[in-house]
Amino acid sequence: MPEQIEEFSRTRIEQMLGMLPAMEMRVDEIDAVSGGVLERENSQTAYEPIQLQVQHLLVCAIEPLSTCSRLMQGEGLPLMSLYPLIRASIEASAFAVWLLAPGTIAKRVFRSLHLTKTRREDADAATASFVPIDPVQTKRFLDRLEELKSMNKALQQSSLDRDFPSTTDVIIDAARHITTGERDILSAWRICSGLAHSNKTMAHRVLQRRQLTEWSKGTATFYQTSSFTVVEGLMRPAFDALQQALAKYEERAAQS
Repeated sequence: MPEQIEEFSRTRIEQMLGMLPAMEMRVDEIDAVSGGVLERENSQTAYEPIQLQVQHLLVCAIEPLSTCSRLMQGEGLPLMSLYPLIRASIEASAFAVWLLAPGTIAKRVFRSLHLTKTRREDADAATASFVPIDPVQTKRFLDRLEELKSMNKALQQSSLDRDFPSTTDVIIDAARHITTGERDILSAWRICSGLAHSNKTMAHRVLQRRQLTEWSKGTATFYQTSSFTVVEGLMRPAFDALQQALAKYEERAAQS
């Protein structure tokens, strides 16, 4: 790969990663306007206010990219370890956009409550063999969510027991509200997922290979490596998603 393209990609990566500290500070500084839309939504999702959900997701989108920055210091690029981090960042930003994007308070409140319930169920299932689940606490939790849902008349016929959308569906939905360059967040997420899940075909298709030995009896030895161009091409959609998720949060917090 031409050195000038690699250097250009490296510069663009450094520019993106250099903006992360300021973005992290913005997450902490944004607050809901008193009496505004986000404050009202917080009251209707009071078990886990939607604002805190979004803040957590934005931090979870920033931190993996910050880790990429640390991993890229020193000699050479890691072969695989950057791509699960980029994937995690895309997921977190997509969930933040998915929470913030609907055009009505009722839809945003429902998504927030549904996410709270699903994440609790996921945590219970994952930790059941380590931490016994208290059925009394679980009932209180579910009753509280139903109480909060009933505060919005538009949600009285909506059930929190419906299936939660898959991560793929959430990313597809969020992608409608995110403008990226030549690669959309769904494609970048799928590529990074393939690499994170040790998909050898994906690695061969995306990463760089250099032949080290001549072919002999149908075999040859190849050296596989990543490149700044590949990393930048996948990190750019993640960064675009993060920027726009943060902008949507800021916009919703200022809405009266």
